[in-house]
Amino acid sequence: QFLTQRLRKTTLLFLVSDFLEGDVTSLADFQLLGHHHDLVPIVVRDPLEETLLKARGHVRLRDLESGEEQVISLSAWNRRAYAEEVEQRRVELIRQFYALGLDHVYLRVGDAFADALIRMFSTRKRQQR
Repeated sequence: QFLTQRLRKTTLLFLVSDFLEGDVTSLADFQLLGHHHDLVPIVVRDPLEETLLKARGHVRLRDLESGEEQVISLSAWNRRAYAEEVEQRRVELIRQFYALGLDHVYLRVGDAFADALIRMFSTRKRQQR
């Protein structure tokens, strides 16, 4: 709402996030903003957050934002379940972006961001023809 009230002219907005916190259905809040402006979500992915370590034993993880700690087993079953959950979240996020009519970009930590943005705008230009 803040941006909707402050921005008078149509504006290109990049929303940079890992989209890990919260429910993807909260993206509907951006629907109004996307109708008046060109909103492009940029999803930052860290390969270290997409898989569990291939090791034995347990590991203590701490969320840097909330401070919450959790101890998990590094079993093959947990690694597989975690990978499936990450993939389901990614698919649901993409589905939600398409439902809202938002172009989006996935960036991996360490990759050149300019290339991904150029590809997105090139694709957009081809679709407008």
